Amino acid sequence: GDISITGTSKTASGSPGRIGVDMRGMVTGRDIQITGTSNTTSATDGVGVQFESASSVNASGTLSVQGEVKGGGMGRAVWLGDASNSTAVFNASNDINITGTLSSSGAGNANNAGVFIDTSGVTASSSNGAIRITGDSTAAGNSFTKNGVYLKKGMSLAAQNGTTIQGNAMGTGASVYLDTAANLQVTRGGLTIQTGGDSTSNAFIMSAVGASISQSSNADVTVVTQGQGNITAPKISNSGSGDVVIAAGSALPAGTETGGQVLTLAGNDITQSGGGKTYIYTGSPANTGALSNLSSNFANLYYQGTSQAVNTGFNKA
Repeated sequence: GDISITGTSKTASGSPGRIGVDMRGMVTGRDIQITGTSNTTSATDGVGVQFESASSVNASGTLSVQGEVKGGGMGRAVWLGDASNSTAVFNASNDINITGTLSSSGAGNANNAGVFIDTSGVTASSSNGAIRITGDSTAAGNSFTKNGVYLKKGMSLAAQNGTTIQGNAMGTGASVYLDTAANLQVTRGGLTIQTGGDSTSNAFIMSAVGASISQSSNADVTVVTQGQGNITAPKISNSGSGDVVIAAGSALPAGTETGGQVLTLAGNDITQSGGGKTYIYTGSPANTGALSNLSSNFANLYYQGTSQAVNTGFNKA
């Protein structure tokens, strides 16, 4: 039958008292809802819902996880893993929705996020639906670094209708941050990493050197910001026939040289081995990163419609 698990923590400090719901085993049912809330003080670190040890959730219907951290402290609204070799497995026939809201107002750092992936043993699979991972730290204010979704480690993702990772953040926090050891392995369906907001948003997507996406299904990989936010591109390896799209400032009109920029890092390249194409949309050529970091094919670029060699307006290696 259906399963609902709800927990609220009001403990000032200590573990696991500061965790709304602490998952350490297996849950199996039809439609499964897990909701956890942590109320923090100014000196504490709260967690809405944490999955650690060898936790797994198996739903024959839909699976929903909702975590929130409130109060004056710090925290992780949904925490997948515990920085060890723990595993967290999510299986559902229909949709999987994982949502974390960081509403607390305390001083934060990169580890504070709406959704925090802290172990490489996280897998999510939806046989007939979609996977949606949403992290929001906008209510926490913009004075500190609080990420929307922070991928310190990687995940294995397989969804018939694709996976969407969306982050919302303010100030110096990234909407989605892929750290050095973050490796997203997609074996079924497409992958979209995006910011919330609209054309006025400054929300950005950050990738460290070594952050990577491996796509082996015949669907697209899309990384997109809406407004003024930049995208620092991760390393992407696509062995399927889908396309790779990196689009900064997608909600703004073309040709205005406004909007976010696509930035690059040496070593974070894009490789295609299954026939897919690569599309880069950026704000202005002069402020775009060295596109030759993404592919050696981008080392010699010129404006379409001209016969000149390399136009110096393009920032290249």
